[in-house]
Amino acid sequence: MGFVVKIISHISAELRFIFAKWLGISLLLGLFLCSPNMGWSQSAYSSFDEAGYTQPLVTLLGSLMNSSWYQSSRIGKDFGFQVSLPITLAYLSSEDYFYTTKQPRSNCSFARANNSNVLCDLPDFASYEVPTIFGPSAGDVIFTYYHLQTNGEPGSGTIRETTAGDGLNELSLMKLAPFFIPQVGFSMGYTELKLRYIYLPLGVINTSAHFSGVGLQHDLSSYLKEIPFSLSIASSLSFWSLELTPSGYTGALEMSGLATTTGLVVGKQWGLWEVFTEIGWETSGMHLGGRIVDEEDPLDIDEPNLDVSGRNGFRLALNVAVHMGYHPVVGQSFGSQLGQQFNVLIFKKEGEK
Repeated sequence: MGFVVKIISHISAELRFIFAKWLGISLLLGLFLCSPNMGWSQSAYSSFDEAGYTQPLVTLLGSLMNSSWYQSSRIGKDFGFQVSLPITLAYLSSEDYFYTTKQPRSNCSFARANNSNVLCDLPDFASYEVPTIFGPSAGDVIFTYYHLQTNGEPGSGTIRETTAGDGLNELSLMKLAPFFIPQVGFSMGYTELKLRYIYLPLGVINTSAHFSGVGLQHDLSSYLKEIPFSLSIASSLSFWSLELTPSGYTGALEMSGLATTTGLVVGKQWGLWEVFTEIGWETSGMHLGGRIVDEEDPLDIDEPNLDVSGRNGFRLALNVAVHMGYHPVVGQSFGSQLGQQFNVLIFKKEGEK
């Protein structure tokens, strides 16, 4: 027992470091770039889309926090209790590296307004595939336009346009992200209440984040005794939040998020082995608010107000559980992002089925 706990503690420490590093960098960029006076939205790239840029981060957090809630499709009638450490891996998809935005072509508009002979053959607005927070660095895009010179002879010129925003180099090579959070569960009367919480220091941005969650699972097999499998209805709510005061400012930027799942847990047990699937709907969202004031210029006040929804939607997960020893559960999730879920450190006292 002590040896296993020691190994799990070591793994947890490593995961905590990895998770804290990528999350700290991601949230730092999200906080700064989505604040009008501090990020790219203040730059010449007036069409920078904060929601499109940060949506993959919101989707990723939702995928991670909505996983590994369930250890079985069955809940006992008598009192039961379990303690576990769910570990989740989520993989970024191709949709997480770019988003589409429109940007006015000011060069063409300016040329038309100041030179009646210029015939710019480009529309006033351009659609770009712009890197997200996880995307690569973007380069200049050069277009060619044609015009008539004063003497009537055809000529040509070029317009150099720069796409709005770049991905973050530290995250551009990231393909997956880990997440873990301690969980306890209390069951009675075919219903289980699940609780989660973790406090995570984020040294990268000199602050900390709070992650919490509550889940509920009710076994319908108690009413449907004739069906040859176990069937539960289940739902979960997950919350996260942090505050950050940038150097040189007073006040604080506030970032918070909510992720939810609703669906069914369906399974079948053969001896010590159980195969169960989760099928349903998931959501995720983030809010950025707060108020900061520049210490050197009290009139420089930033009060961001941004809401971003993730791409999360339909979710399916396939799991295998072994009801002995540490009751390990391993699974594969499918949805807006692929992922694996592991639950291999469980103390469990089951109620009578």
